[in-house]
Amino acid sequence: MKYPCSRIKCRRPVVATRGFTLIELLAVICIITILAALVLPLLGRMQAKAKATTCTSNLRQMGASFRLYAADNQGFLPAVSKNTNADPAKGSLNTLGHWQVEISPYSARTFTQNIQGAKNANDLYVQCPEFTVTDANVVSRGYGMNDLLTSRGMVKALTTSSNSSNYSYNFRVRVAEVVEPSRTLLVVDSDSAVASLAPRHFERGHCVFVDGHVAAHTVTEATALKSDAIKY
Repeated sequence: MKYPCSRIKCRRPVVATRGFTLIELLAVICIITILAALVLPLLGRMQAKAKATTCTSNLRQMGASFRLYAADNQGFLPAVSKNTNADPAKGSLNTLGHWQVEISPYSARTFTQNIQGAKNANDLYVQCPEFTVTDANVVSRGYGMNDLLTSRGMVKALTTSSNSSNYSYNFRVRVAEVVEPSRTLLVVDSDSAVASLAPRHFERGHCVFVDGHVAAHTVTEATALKSDAIKY
């Protein structure tokens, strides 16, 4: 005998369900914690590498800007400072930062903050991505020029001239006077506008040399560079 479908009550099978036990929940949390502990340092390292790459690019660009400046100025590199009011935040004399002002017109990049004293109101400065700008260091932007390139004393990278009577930030040197440009520091990662190496990229600081190449060095390696690189 056939019955109409409407008279038949179809029962669906009952599927047994249960929630997570406390042990299972704790196990999942532990796995997530372990994965996060593995991934987060990797992400941090990747970010640090990206910043280091940007810094290298900045210095390579600076090296090119110095060469263009020298070509327009009878072969001279800019002085570290012209001993004038270069820091709008402090308004003080003897602020070391004019080399950034001098090379800024030769840079194709735009940067994040104007500095009073630039040749053009639109001239902005490059900044190391690992460097934090404050009112006290607004001029340096994380890079320092080898101030001993502007000294008649013995040139020793990252140290003060042994002959202070001949030391002058206003003195300029020609590129041709540099005996070994591939071993002479030009600009380095620094916390001031002069060269005092700051090893902020994997315990090394990036350096651009007079010949334009960029390399990463520890403070010990940079200090050990040839000390008599300039002839007079």
